[in-house]
Amino acid sequence: MIGGRIERGCGRARRYRASFSLDAGQLAGGLSPLASVLMSSGFNDSVAVRVRSGDLDLLSAGAIAANSIALTADTGAVNIAVY
Repeated sequence: MIGGRIERGCGRARRYRASFSLDAGQLAGGLSPLASVLMSSGFNDSVAVRVRSGDLDLLSAGAIAANSIALTADTGAVNIAVY
């Protein structure tokens, strides 16, 4: 398990395009909390999340907005709630 945090280092973060990529064995806690942190931190150019085991579930309260989005679950499913 790897812990960490995402911080915005510039008051003008929304002006710049930021990308995020994660390739993990599994995503403890699910995709929705990660999506919330990414969106509030300004990752708006590309988001790529791959899990090798388990599902990626984006619940109706979650959202990802970026120019490019790639969600991959090697042995599970990608489920996106529509609201």
